[in-house]
Amino acid sequence: MTRVVAAIWVATVLVVTTAALIQTLTSDSVQLTMPVAEFWPALYPSLHVQGTSAVVTGGGFTSATVSVAGLDVAARLWLAAGTLLVALTQLVIAIMVLRFCTRLLSDDPAPAHFRRALRIAAFTILIGGLCWQVCFGISGTLASQQVLGRSGWDMTDTVVSGSDLEIRGLANPAVHLQVDFWPILVALALLAASSAFQVGAKMQSDREQLLVDRQRLVRETEGLV
Repeated sequence: MTRVVAAIWVATVLVVTTAALIQTLTSDSVQLTMPVAEFWPALYPSLHVQGTSAVVTGGGFTSATVSVAGLDVAARLWLAAGTLLVALTQLVIAIMVLRFCTRLLSDDPAPAHFRRALRIAAFTILIGGLCWQVCFGISGTLASQQVLGRSGWDMTDTVVSGSDLEIRGLANPAVHLQVDFWPILVALALLAASSAFQVGAKMQSDREQLLVDRQRLVRETEGLV
């Protein structure tokens, strides 16, 4: 059953990722999460909201998930790279599960294969999990600059720039690259499991060798008698 689920997962990841990459690279509008300078919509002093019982006095949004049209090639490529890394990480893990299950069903499980599969999965999650966060962060930052970066604005053919650029109700672009370290923890857990397999295999080998030595000693003793 696990092998079937892993195989279905491999096929699903391939189809979904291919569609996502095509959409990211060719569609007019793409969806992504971009950082913004800490922002909360402000009203003009002459306006007052009625019916509220609490007032925001600090903080605000620091990111927004939006659909963006007109994104340049660089931002799209970084977004596509992040999507591809997510897919590759999932594919490697699913393939390792398939091989793991196949070995369990075989006549020779070979613990060494399990240890190797766990190590491959650990380094895949470590590298892929960190790198795709970097790719999505760069893509979001580029999108933030392109969507929110502005040099001026106009009203009734009058251009305003400089200190008057702070428009109420509009967020400002931000550079933000957040990397969560959960891939490191997962990788360490898998490497620890691999080491446990290695220690268990060595203990099993030592026990088998001890039994062989005891049997040989018994035969030699009987021969002497």
